[in-house]
Amino acid sequence: MITLLNRAFKFSQWRQQQPSNAVAREAGAPAFQVLKLLLLVVALLVSMLVGSGPSYADGDTVELRVNQLLSQMTIDEKIKMLSGTSDEMHLPGIARLQIPELKFSDGPVGVRCWGRATAYPCGAMLAASWDKNLAREYGRALGRDCRARGVHVLLGPGVDLYREPQCGRNFEYFGEDPFLSAQMAVGYVLGVQGEGVATSVKHYAANDQEILRTTIDTIVSERRLHEICLPPFKAAVQDANAWTLMAAYNKVNGYWCTDNEILLTDILRREWGFKGVLMSDWGAVHECLGPLTKGTDLEMGRTIYYTPEAIKIYLQEGKVTEAQIDEHVRRVLRMSVSLGFFDRVQEDKSIPLENPGSEATALKVAREGLTLLKNQDDFLPLSRAITRSIVVVGPNACPAVIGGGGSSGIEPFSKISLFDAIKSGAGSAVDVQYIPACPGADPTGNLSFDYQGVFEPLSGNPGHGQRGFKADYFEGPDLQGTARTSRMEFGINNWWGENHPNEVTTPEYSVRWTGKIKPAQTDEYVLACASDGARVLLDGKPILDNWSTHKGIERSCLILPFKRNEVHDIVVEYHHLSGGADVQFTWGKASSQLTSAEMEAIRNADAVVYAGGFSPSLEGEGHDRTYDLPDDQPTILKNIVRLNKRTIFVLNAGGNVAMNDWIDAVPALIHAWYPGQSGNIAVAQALFGDLNPSGRLPDTFEKRWEDSPAYGNYPGDPANGGTVKYEEGIYVGYRWFDKKEIAPRFPFGYGLSYTTFRLADLQVSQASGNAASGNATGSGNATGDVTASAKVSNTGARQGACVVQLYVRPLDRSIDRPVQELKGFTRVELSLEKAKLLTSR
Repeated sequence: MITLLNRAFKFSQWRQQQPSNAVAREAGAPAFQVLKLLLLVVALLVSMLVGSGPSYADGDTVELRVNQLLSQMTIDEKIKMLSGTSDEMHLPGIARLQIPELKFSDGPVGVRCWGRATAYPCGAMLAASWDKNLAREYGRALGRDCRARGVHVLLGPGVDLYREPQCGRNFEYFGEDPFLSAQMAVGYVLGVQGEGVATSVKHYAANDQEILRTTIDTIVSERRLHEICLPPFKAAVQDANAWTLMAAYNKVNGYWCTDNEILLTDILRREWGFKGVLMSDWGAVHECLGPLTKGTDLEMGRTIYYTPEAIKIYLQEGKVTEAQIDEHVRRVLRMSVSLGFFDRVQEDKSIPLENPGSEATALKVAREGLTLLKNQDDFLPLSRAITRSIVVVGPNACPAVIGGGGSSGIEPFSKISLFDAIKSGAGSAVDVQYIPACPGADPTGNLSFDYQGVFEPLSGNPGHGQRGFKADYFEGPDLQGTARTSRMEFGINNWWGENHPNEVTTPEYSVRWTGKIKPAQTDEYVLACASDGARVLLDGKPILDNWSTHKGIERSCLILPFKRNEVHDIVVEYHHLSGGADVQFTWGKASSQLTSAEMEAIRNADAVVYAGGFSPSLEGEGHDRTYDLPDDQPTILKNIVRLNKRTIFVLNAGGNVAMNDWIDAVPALIHAWYPGQSGNIAVAQALFGDLNPSGRLPDTFEKRWEDSPAYGNYPGDPANGGTVKYEEGIYVGYRWFDKKEIAPRFPFGYGLSYTTFRLADLQVSQASGNAASGNATGSGNATGDVTASAKVSNTGARQGACVVQLYVRPLDRSIDRPVQELKGFTRVELSLEKAKLLTSR
């Protein structure tokens, strides 16, 4: 028996108790058929619960130790602990009192800032698993990765909600629904913090777009804020005791999130009882006095406003008290004492940096979150017994696309492309051919060294075919002397900002990438570079040069004819003096037109896999992406389908994309999200039936952008820094589509399987044991917990995972409420003809 608990919640500002009906839904039948189960509940499902705040182990002992430390600190030492160090990833300690310096790392899908690390599937893919236990396992693996590197604070999870598909960081978040997001966040936080690492839940709050993110003012109703935007943060605080939250860049209702007394003091501290640390996003503080007095404990990363000079003036003027300073420091000390930072070395050398356990968790998440959206006439899985040839084509087929950009841009120890995964998984009897389909001359595309770049190793046999370049890192800007670090890299697509790469220690540095390119066919090719100071040499001759540029990004490209299998030496040199550090190099066919030989191969293939979507430079932090697929991908895809209708589209994206032009033409669509370093193995396994897809959408996919609840109110009015109004109120995602009776392309909670499930014996009862009718609408005013249960059977031909979803409906329509809201779910693996009783309380 599996018990599914509903987390009670309150409408904190309205104090309304609403009688509700319950609805359970499972979306897992093949060929676009969504299995919906309606459990109509007689009684009120949710009773009001006023949270008493997080509880901390050995609280009296912790507070005693914190007070002792505070009593010994000077005012200068206290102020020093209120902002980050110059490298932006540490919080100062006080050596005199043995207060440890704290080490931070970007997240939320890997430990980014301290060398190579495991690259996990994105948050949206974790949410697509609908597996709370897996979220905790994900967190535990991340926590151990942090401990292996001595990291005290991981900047994650991200729990802002999916409002519109264009948001550049949707892939980091857990979808559109506050309940699903809250459940994932709680598991994640418990997992990470269980390993002795603090999480920083971000971005607080209503930071649902990247465009204008540092200036935008989000105008949001109090009801929307409490019912939709804040529940994931609240759950992380009250149910998982998250130790830190990160205040966002944007304004909310006219006030910066770092200077917002309602968010930081009234809600977070007083209502939720948060005793942890509230830090700013990096550079999100705009002045000293407001944030310091309204709840922002830490200015991160560099010290700009929380300076000793400024704070001491406010102390002298009586605008800030030392007691307020003490409270900020107290929160940092409380976290450090409670998590054991004083009593152990944070770096656990018994945990390997390249951890097999972390890699296994990453693959497990990809396997559970992979989402099959279309499978016309059971086209998938492919049979190895009758499949003799497969053509893999598309910009995301090779090299591997594993994650989005920005603070989620993890460089793994290893990764596998979709082409390599399919070739490996197909077996020797299946001929797998790769045809590159590059999107042209975009110098910011993640197509570095294409699929034939060859790394010549420092030792061993040269020309062994490993894709990548040799990278030499030099201290100083002139590539002089002996390289401080030399290693293999998979690509030249780096954004270091105002930091320096981990391979060097100086703010001025240079890098040389050396390798070879080998065109797959005779054609014209584009070589492109975008940087703040780089040059490119081909066969020893300079072809691209912006070496002297240091005031911003300069882009340049060149089209050259290459012959098939003709090997060329390529060298990319980069140096950095000041400002933002950014360098990308790409090369690929100048034309997206297929050759006659390529068309013949596609036409004769038993199956074609088109790998498309977005890449880290197109979907990531700091910018929003397009709703349409990038470049000329739809045209390429349609041309391929005209040649061979047996085409499977494998999509990389953080959410929905425009599909009207091609969705009816392809028999199968797999949403692979951003699957992490090993995730393409899961895609290949699903293609051949070694894996039965079980992911369910954490978002509603509209048929067209005009159907979105954000349409007309995104990206907002850019005047005076920008204003965006959440005019849709509480009607986000499926709530909007239900209310407006708009049919989506794919509904929230939807996903296909290679098997079928049956839900039967539906029962609903009150906690007292009085059973209610399972299939009839009840009436009355009973309050308290109710329990919904059902037997679930696998009625198909394969083992599979069933995701059962419980929804509630209001009986009292006097107050405007959504048609239905998710309030419970569970995922269960089922072998054939074995029923399990599921209970939702």
